[in-house]
Amino acid sequence: MKRYIRAAIDTSYDDYNDFEVYYKIASDPKTSARELVKFANIPDHAIRYNVAANPNCPPEVLEKFASIDDFILRSNVAANPNTPVSVLERFARCKDRNLRWAVAKNPSTPKYILEKLSKSTDSIVRSAAKEALAGRTGT
Repeated sequence: MKRYIRAAIDTSYDDYNDFEVYYKIASDPKTSARELVKFANIPDHAIRYNVAANPNCPPEVLEKFASIDDFILRSNVAANPNTPVSVLERFARCKDRNLRWAVAKNPSTPKYILEKLSKSTDSIVRSAAKEALAGRTGT
């Protein structure tokens, strides 16, 4: 796998068209943040989805992805523990139920955001936030 990672980083996407390898590397939790930054620039939706879901994805990449109008990408950003609080705050206020739910399920969402979501009129979001609050102590 390391050989493929090195090849992917050292060449452009056009020069190295093995989609399956890129897909696996982008989703591998052992892939470094530095490598994920490079993969974030590959113009392929599925690879970017995996980068956004990867627990090693750097906050600056997640912040960039949060502004792209792509439901799956933004959902993966909302669920990623490295997502900046400013993005979680923005997603917690948005109309999209799935994003608010993903924010409530994110283990890094601060307590004050969960408390706001626990008062949501949407029962799915409210339930997820209350469940998260019940599972935390001192956050």
